[in-house]
Amino acid sequence: MEKIVVLDGHALNPGDLDWQILTKDKNGRAFADLTLYDRTPASLVVQRAKEATVIVINKIDASAEVITQLPNLKMIAITATGTNNIDLEAATKQGIVVKNVVGYSSNAVAQQVFALLLGLTNQAEKHSASVSNLDWSKHPDFCYFLSPWSELAQKTLGIFGYGNIGKKVAQIAIAFGMEVIAFNRSNDNLELPVQMVSQNELLEKSDILSLHAPLSDATKAFINQKSLSKMKPSSLLINTARGALINEIDLAQALKNETIK
Repeated sequence: MEKIVVLDGHALNPGDLDWQILTKDKNGRAFADLTLYDRTPASLVVQRAKEATVIVINKIDASAEVITQLPNLKMIAITATGTNNIDLEAATKQGIVVKNVVGYSSNAVAQQVFALLLGLTNQAEKHSASVSNLDWSKHPDFCYFLSPWSELAQKTLGIFGYGNIGKKVAQIAIAFGMEVIAFNRSNDNLELPVQMVSQNELLEKSDILSLHAPLSDATKAFINQKSLSKMKPSSLLINTARGALINEIDLAQALKNETIK
């Protein structure tokens, strides 16, 4: 039988799902044994996965050093979309299949993008706290604003990485009346009125820039001192992709210097 080892199951299943479904074929026959760990420290990954033919991971680092110590491994199943924590070259060299989950979070991430964006523009939470503090009742005017409102309609939303999530974000942005531009390594599947532009145009034209590219050598630190200098001082930056798309030191300095908001 196959031996499946789940190394960080809590990231996917805090207790409401049945892992045993992984051990059965479509006819309900068991074909694998399952060993489940909610969390696995880096020092125990090889030890726990030594006999596995399949490992299921979320954020575990499957480096070349780890992979080469797992001689029985046939497959790495990652319970996420990004695969940057897996050495794909080492896996391929060893004949190991890598499978990720495509599109499972597109709606949720797109919704989060606009939760963050509306938090910046409408500041509902800040206003609610102020009203609860009786600031409005003490105010001399009926109209009470802590800061000027910024409408999304007619603003330009730039999308860096126009995959499944980027397309969902574009759909919502268009419903808000926004103009949408995007940069992607592939310019196909343009069902929506989205203008594909160069990286420089994306940075220069975006009122709001939303990051959705996978993390790779080509996208790491895409947001840095140079790219930030090309953006409008009033630009808003939303990152619901990998944190390493941004050079955090450069961004902190840009915010301090008010290069962008």
